[in-house]
Amino acid sequence: MTFEEFMYYLEAYGASFQRWPRELRETAQAFLAASPAAVAARAETARLDALLDRLELVPDRASKTRVEAHTLALATRVAAGTSGRFGLGAGARSLWSRAAVLAAVAVLGIVTGSIGLESPQSAAPALDMAQLHADDSPFEVAGL
Repeated sequence: MTFEEFMYYLEAYGASFQRWPRELRETAQAFLAASPAAVAARAETARLDALLDRLELVPDRASKTRVEAHTLALATRVAAGTSGRFGLGAGARSLWSRAAVLAAVAVLGIVTGSIGLESPQSAAPALDMAQLHADDSPFEVAGL
């Protein structure tokens, strides 16, 4: 395993080897034992993982409801064939209707997934990068 590969998997799966694909775990542990740079990179990723684990997701129900209602209205209009202003034939209109419904569902999924990624100040105090780097405490990872 190269350092670039290790970094790729570290960014993709995090510091815990339990999250890594089984076929990579042994190779990654061997690489980690032989590379001080990999140890440092994993420690930094573990700090980031700890911060992300403290993040509390708070959904914004009003925005979600508004997006769902708009998407449903759009899908209903498209399915009813009100897109005839383009002068398309029945076959083309059907194709565009399906595409519009799929696009609306995709937008709904994206918006719903991105709403409410806020962390309440009372639950977890904000940390700046200086605090992140100041924490040099050792950590343990299961399986090492």
